[in-house]
Amino acid sequence: MLPRTEYTGETDYASKLAEESGGAFEADWLKSEIIRDNKQSREEEPKAA
Repeated sequence: MLPRTEYTGETDYASKLAEESGGAFEADWLKSEIIRDNKQSREEEPKAA
């Protein structure tokens, strides 16, 4: 999970993580995967009665 500030442009942790990965992934890929995972998690949560 990345902080809200990552998506508003206030921080750029995804780029730093991508750089440290030695080319294993790119920042845009990381952000899109986290967004996708968050959407799936919300869809899988049981609905409150």
